[in-house]
Amino acid sequence: MSSIIQRKAAFAINVGSGSVEVTLDNPISAGSVIVIAGAVAQTDGGGGSATSVLVEDDHSNFYSLPYQSSGSGFFANAYQGSFSPAVGAQSYTLTYTAQSGQGAYTFLAGICVYELSGVSAFATN
Repeated sequence: MSSIIQRKAAFAINVGSGSVEVTLDNPISAGSVIVIAGAVAQTDGGGGSATSVLVEDDHSNFYSLPYQSSGSGFFANAYQGSFSPAVGAQSYTLTYTAQSGQGAYTFLAGICVYELSGVSAFATN
């Protein structure tokens, strides 16, 4: 039977490029799957492209989140992916790069991590 073992979210406000980190209550267990969702929204809504994001865990593993959607004028950008994670990892940091010419704007960044058990196949949408 599939179940959510743990989940945690975090948010940060940065000017220009920045990051946000979430720390799970417990390290990732063997055989688990994680789903990572991230979002980046800028204050002016005038970006010409999606922000670039990358997630790194506290064991120096990188997770590339596929771009999923955008709001009006790339105001809000959403990313998500499912992964077989590193056992024992507990912290995940989403780092984003502001669009060209948008470095002076304020961004709200968020990350949410779900640890799942009993999952043999997965897809996100």
